[in-house]
Amino acid sequence: PRPFDGRCPYPGLAPFREADAALFFGRERIVQQLVEHLADGPATFVIGPSGSGKSSLAQAGLFASLKRNALRDSSDWRYATLSPGRSPLLALSRALPILTGSLESGQDLLDHAPNDPSRLARWLQSSLQSSTNARAVLMVDPLEEVFTQTTDELERLAFLSQLSNAVAQAADGFRLILVMRSDFVGACARYPAINDLLRTGLTQVGGLNPEELVRAVALPAMRVGLRIDPDLVTTILADVRDEPGVLPLLQFALRDLFEAERGPDGVPSLTLDGYWRRGGLRQALRRHADQVYASLTS
Repeated sequence: PRPFDGRCPYPGLAPFREADAALFFGRERIVQQLVEHLADGPATFVIGPSGSGKSSLAQAGLFASLKRNALRDSSDWRYATLSPGRSPLLALSRALPILTGSLESGQDLLDHAPNDPSRLARWLQSSLQSSTNARAVLMVDPLEEVFTQTTDELERLAFLSQLSNAVAQAADGFRLILVMRSDFVGACARYPAINDLLRTGLTQVGGLNPEELVRAVALPAMRVGLRIDPDLVTTILADVRDEPGVLPLLQFALRDLFEAERGPDGVPSLTLDGYWRRGGLRQALRRHADQVYASLTS
């Protein structure tokens, strides 16, 4: 037991970020697998169904673990994250200076990437050659935005070519993490270089087993000084069993409970009675959606 520190330990529908690493539990085993993947090879795909916690795993799990020196000297590596959006080359140009330490690298990549598929690789090579321990780690999350938001096929090809060439040419100095919904695996087949990376470095994110789920629900509460009803944990295990895409809904229901229920001392109360009063796992989101809808004008 420790005094309640005022924090809500559950992010709701948002993923866990690096800053939330101290509250991220239940994925220790797969985080270690990802660390080992990056130790052995330059690229890894983190795939899973929508709502399986891929982004949380990659950011609060893998990135945070690497920055805590999970691999030799990995706390000193350079890290950048990008979301491709409508213009993946623009997103890459904004992330590149973080990896190279050169402000001009971003604009140079934007100017030359469509015609020079090795531009990213060359910038990484030149910026990392000064140190034998230097590494650059780039996370693309979510990769499927290249297929859903990018409408320019030439830009899509150029972006994917930059990534695959960087993996091939930057040798041991570059690590690439690609986070993607599993239903977009087929889309990668049209781009052989990316498809090769998918075949050689894939980690599939599934549901939490019962022990992992207990850790994910109970340990964040304990970390911030909240007591949690064991019967609530048991009920949640039954409610989310064998549903790998339900994790954001679980986090949302727990956050809703945290914000609505108070004990006699005014501290948030995480009890089974409160959980049922709030309608269980699925009523929390329905109630929130109704409230948002009711706030709209005609």
